[in-house]
Amino acid sequence: MNSFNSKSIFQFASKSDIIKIITITSLFFVIFQFTRLTFLINSESDAPFFTHFYNKFALPPTFKQLLYQPWSVFTYMFSELSIMHIIGNMIWLWIFGTVIEDLKGSNRILPIYLAGGLSGALLMMMYIGIKPSAQVAHYAGSLAALSSVAIATLMYKPKYKFTMFFGLEIPIWIFVAVFIALNIATLQSYNLSLLFLVIGGIFVGLGYTNLLHSFFEKCTFWFNRMGDYMGNNDNFIVKKENTRRNKTVLHVSSKNVEKKSQSIDDILDKINEKGIHSLSKEEQKSLEEYSKNE
Repeated sequence: MNSFNSKSIFQFASKSDIIKIITITSLFFVIFQFTRLTFLINSESDAPFFTHFYNKFALPPTFKQLLYQPWSVFTYMFSELSIMHIIGNMIWLWIFGTVIEDLKGSNRILPIYLAGGLSGALLMMMYIGIKPSAQVAHYAGSLAALSSVAIATLMYKPKYKFTMFFGLEIPIWIFVAVFIALNIATLQSYNLSLLFLVIGGIFVGLGYTNLLHSFFEKCTFWFNRMGDYMGNNDNFIVKKENTRRNKTVLHVSSKNVEKKSQSIDDILDKINEKGIHSLSKEEQKSLEEYSKNE
C-alpha cells in the first residue's frame, strides 16, 4: 500500500503542467472551503477564517506585511474562493496552455505561470509602495499568471489559429485580446494597482521567446530533473521492497533445506536401527531424491 501511494505522488511530477496547476488550485479550494466551514460551525461567522487563515495565503495589501508572509507571492495565484472563477480561469489556461504543450512539450507552462504570478505581485507591490493610497485588500487569483501564459502563447506562435465549428478558423490573437480585455474590465473599481498586476504578467509573457526564453528552459530542465529524481526514489522503494521479498524467500528456502537435512538424518538413523526394509515408500523416495542431488 505504501509503495502505491509513493508511486502516485512521484508520478504526479511527470504529468502535464496544466494538470498540475488545475490539481493544485482545486486542492487549495477544497482546503479553504473545508476550513471555512469549520470556522462557521465554531464561530457562526467566516470573518475569523479570513483573518486567521485565508489571508495568510492571499497577497497582502502592503509590502511590510508581505515580509511576514513571503510565500504568499506564490500561494495567492492558487487561492481562488469562487468555483466559477476557477472553472473560467482553468478553461483559459487549457486554451492557451495546450498550444505550447502541443508544440514544445508538457512541462513548459508551470515556469511561465509562476514567473508571471511573481512578476505581477512584485510590480503591484512596488506601485503600492510608491502610492500607498492605491492599496487593495488581500488579493488572490491567477490573473497575472494567466496573462503571462496567454501572451507567451501569442509570442511563441503569433499565426496560430484555432479550428472551431464548421471549419471556422480564429487567430490566437483574438482569444488573447478577449482574455485581456475581459480581465481588465472586471478589475475592482478599475484599481490601478491590479492593472499593474496584469502588466507584470504580460511583461513575462512578452519575454518568453527572447529575453526570458533561456531562463524558462532552465526552469523546465530542473523541474524535469526533479521529477526524474522523485521517480528514481520511487524505483528505489520498489527495489527495496523486492530485496526484502527476496530475503524472505531465501530465509524460507534455508529453513526448508534444514528441515530436509534433518529428515534425511532421521531416515539414516532408522536404517541403522531397523534396516532399510523398515522404511516407508515416502522415506525411500526422499532418500533416493537426496542421493540423486548429492
